[in-house]
Amino acid sequence: MRLLPARHGDGRGGIAGGQSRAQRRRHRSFDHEHLPLRHLPAYPAGHPRRSQINVANHGRRKLNPIRQFTPALLAATLALWACGSEQPAATSAGTESSGAGASEPAPAVEEVDLATLLAAANPDRGRRLYIQCRACHTLVAEGNQLLGPNLLGFLDRPAGTAPGYEYSEALLASEITWTPETLDHWMRSPSEVIPGNKMIFAGIRRARDRADLIAYLQQSTAEQ
Repeated sequence: MRLLPARHGDGRGGIAGGQSRAQRRRHRSFDHEHLPLRHLPAYPAGHPRRSQINVANHGRRKLNPIRQFTPALLAATLALWACGSEQPAATSAGTESSGAGASEPAPAVEEVDLATLLAAANPDRGRRLYIQCRACHTLVAEGNQLLGPNLLGFLDRPAGTAPGYEYSEALLASEITWTPETLDHWMRSPSEVIPGNKMIFAGIRRARDRADLIAYLQQSTAEQ
């Protein structure tokens, strides 16, 4: 019998290479599962190794939507935080000024002479401010009563006298007249002027905004 010398070299031989054939197969299988698709060996369709590689790479691809979603989620969170830090000058109909909010300190109110503001008021700007009031009030003759009364001709008239509207008992008992000064106080905080009234409005803090809105109402509600 002729004995062949043991092979030595780059580790691809038999037992002399330091690894059994089964161990080398397992290592190659592990390496294939972690290769990008473009570097994988071209196994024919139906080959068992092709199915194993597809399963391994499918698990890695499932992470891609999460990676794409994370920057979008971060951007949306920052945008919401930025919007939440802004406070509008006026707050329209929303919640009653009572309950948990009553314990919070009221925001500082700008005190400026109303006559001076009305002399320089901008009715056109007041018309834009009136947009927040249109859901509850109309300004035209024969206009329907909405959540609030029709405001046509209400200035210099006693409160609670618009025909066809059901006022709260608090407002009917107030005995106030809608002058520019009274209206300015009312716009600033209806619940302070007449506690218990049913107007759901948090108020307009800026004195200039109130003056512009009053100037617009003086023009648009005057009866012809």
